[in-house]
Amino acid sequence: MNREQYMLEIQRTWSTDWTQAEQLANAALGLVGELNEYRKAIDTIKRGEELGDALYYCATLNRLTNRCDFPYLFEVSEYSDAAIVDVSIEAGELIKKMAFHRVDVEASIVSRLVFIERCIETDANQYHGGIESVRAQNIAKLRARYPDGFVPGGGVR
Repeated sequence: MNREQYMLEIQRTWSTDWTQAEQLANAALGLVGELNEYRKAIDTIKRGEELGDALYYCATLNRLTNRCDFPYLFEVSEYSDAAIVDVSIEAGELIKKMAFHRVDVEASIVSRLVFIERCIETDANQYHGGIESVRAQNIAKLRARYPDGFVPGGGVR
């Protein structure tokens, strides 16, 4: 599944009933939480699943900040699990400033999202059958959980 298909598919499972600030906060908290679960996962299968969940929130944040078509400015070949979680926490802090304090930090958010997405892609390509496979598995999980689109409480397991 390519990036454009994935971006369209994930929108089906996202609530637009929330304010922009609520959507940003939900996506930022989701990203931090999923990357933490990814970091703590022991087996490869669970790590791949959490990677897909983190990708969902990262892609959603890219869409919410109107940066769906940002270019990859650099390659990521080495990183630590702790570094990716640290960068997601930084992104969360910046999103809080943007959403609730009305501070223009969008460029700083985008640079962190680019780093996170490149780390996810690198890990997916090295250990989980490729980024297309991780996207497809994540969409299959979302379709099973939300067959008719977003439903409050549908993602809580």
